[in-house]
Amino acid sequence: NDLLDDTVDKCPFVFSFDNSDTDGDGVGDVCDPDIDGDGVPNTLDNCQYVKNPSQANSEKPVPDALGDECDTNDDNDFFLDNADTCPKVFDNSNNPATCTEDNDSDGIPNAVDNCPDVSNLSQTDTNTDGTGDACDDDDDGDSTLDDEDNCPKVFNPLQEDSDDDQVGDDCDDDDDDDGSPDSEDCKPLDPFVSPLTPEVCDGIDNDCDSKADENGASGCTTFYKDGDADGFGLTGDLQCRCNAQGKYTALKGGDCDDTLSSTSPDKPEKCGDGLDNNCDSQIDEEDATGCQQRFKDSDKDGYGVTGDTKCLWQPAGLYTASIDGDCNDATGDIHPNAPEKCDGVDQDCDEVIDEPGASECDVLFKDGDSDGWGVAGDSQCVCPGATSKYTASKVGDCNDGDAQVNPGKAEVCDGEDNNCAGGPDEEGAQGCTQHYRDDDGDGWGQDADAKCLCVAAGPYKTDVKGDCYDGNPDANPGQEGFFATHRGDQSFDWNCNAAEERQWTDGHTKDCSAAGELTCTDKFCCVNGQGWEAATPACGDPGQWVQSCNGTFVGDNFVCKLDTEQRVQLCR
Repeated sequence: NDLLDDTVDKCPFVFSFDNSDTDGDGVGDVCDPDIDGDGVPNTLDNCQYVKNPSQANSEKPVPDALGDECDTNDDNDFFLDNADTCPKVFDNSNNPATCTEDNDSDGIPNAVDNCPDVSNLSQTDTNTDGTGDACDDDDDGDSTLDDEDNCPKVFNPLQEDSDDDQVGDDCDDDDDDDGSPDSEDCKPLDPFVSPLTPEVCDGIDNDCDSKADENGASGCTTFYKDGDADGFGLTGDLQCRCNAQGKYTALKGGDCDDTLSSTSPDKPEKCGDGLDNNCDSQIDEEDATGCQQRFKDSDKDGYGVTGDTKCLWQPAGLYTASIDGDCNDATGDIHPNAPEKCDGVDQDCDEVIDEPGASECDVLFKDGDSDGWGVAGDSQCVCPGATSKYTASKVGDCNDGDAQVNPGKAEVCDGEDNNCAGGPDEEGAQGCTQHYRDDDGDGWGQDADAKCLCVAAGPYKTDVKGDCYDGNPDANPGQEGFFATHRGDQSFDWNCNAAEERQWTDGHTKDCSAAGELTCTDKFCCVNGQGWEAATPACGDPGQWVQSCNGTFVGDNFVCKLDTEQRVQLCR
C-alpha cells in the first residue's frame, strides 16, 4: 500500500517510498538483509552500503562502528586516510616508519596487523576482537571454535540449523532449504512455504504472495460465474478457486443467460416464453414442456400419420397435424374426417371400405329372415354390392326371424301376427268366424253388427245371431217365458219372433149349469172355460180373469156368480 505496484516494488511487503537497490539483486534496501551484497548481514556489517567482506576496522584499541571500506579515518588519528602516511596505524605524528615493520611480510605493518605473524592481507576480523580471522580460532566470538562452528564467521551461540545442512541459520541464506533465499521467503523456516512453492488449497500462503488459496492454486476447483445463482455459470467466465467466492460459485458452466435463473442446462425447455431455457441454442425445441403432439401431414389435410409424431410448440415442416389417423398421407381427401364414398376406397380411415352411410349409398332395412321386408327403425345406408344384412327396401317386418311373417303375408288364424298389421289373428284373417256383438251377454248377437274373428274379442263374443234387442239378456230367440213388462224399448217381443205373443187370449160365456161346473155341455153352463171377463188386455195391462162360477135359481131364473181375479197380461 505504498503507491508502488507490486510488479515494480522491490519490497512489495514493506511500506516504503524508497525503492533503491544498492547491490542490484532485485531486493530493495529497506527489506534486503545484506544491502551491499558482501555476504555480511546488515546487523553485523560495519559498512552496510559498501562491500567489505573482511569487515576490516583498523582503529585500536577500541574500533569505531565503521569499517575501513567506508571510514575516511581508518586509524582514528589526527590524519584522514588521504593524508595519513600510515592510514591503518594510529600515529598522530604521521611518521612513516610506524607502518614499515612487517613480520609476516603481508604488506601490513606489525603495528596495525591483526595477525602480525600470519599473512592476512585482508585483515578480516569477524568478531572485531583485534585478532584477525587468520589467526583466530573463534572468528565470530560465539564461544564455538571455528572447526565446530556451523557459522564460523557469524555469531551464533545456539548453533541453530533448521535444514540440517551443516550451515547454521544465522549464516545460511536459505534456512529451510526450499530453494528460496530467506530474504525472499515469507516463512524462511518452513520448507513448504516459499516464493518457489506452488500455491495449494490448504488455507496457507504457500507461495509468499500475501494471499492464501488464491486463484489457480493446486487442488483448486473450477468455478463459473453464476450471476443468477441457478447452479450454472457462464462457460467463458471461470476461475479455479479453492472455495466458491463472490459470483464464482457454479461448478458447471453452460448458462446461456446468467441474469435469469429460469435458464440453465438443467432447466426443462418451456414452450411459448421465447427463451432458450435449457441453453441448447434452441428456443421452444421438440419435446419442450407444454409442447403438443404434431403428426406428420404430408398431404396437408389436417390429419397426420399415427406413430410419426413430434412434440412441438408450433407446427413445423411436415409436422403440422394435431390429430392422427391418416391412412393415406399422400392423398388429401383421405383422412378420418373425410366422407366415405361408395367407390371401394377407405376414405375415412376406419379400416372399413364402403361402410354404411357412405356417399351414394341406399337406405335399406335389416332383413334377418331374407323375406324382402326389413325392421322399422333399423336401417342403414348401404353401398351397392356391399355385404350386409341390410338388404330390404320395404319396411314393417314384425318378426325378422320368420320369413313367413311380413306385411306382404295374409293374416291367418294361427296365433301369429302374419301380416304385421298390429297384432295376431286380427279381423278378417283367413279361417275366421263371424262373431256377433252381444252387449247383454245372453249368448245371442246382433244380426247387423258382426266381425269375422279368429276368437271372440270384446263385445263380439258369440257366433249366434238373432238377438232383436241387445240391451236385455232375457230378450233373445231362445226365450220361452212371458213377461209383464216390456223388454226395455217398449216392445214385448221377448223371443224375437217379430210379434208380441200374449199368454192369455181366451174369453168366457155367461151361461153356467146349476152345478157351476167349468165345463159344461148344456145351455145352463155360465163359463165355458177360464178367460177374460171382458176384452183381452194388451201386453202389460191388467184385467179380470174368470176362473169359475156358481149359480142359484131365483124364481125361474138361474143366476150366475163369477169367481174372478185381477191379472196382468203377460207377453213374449
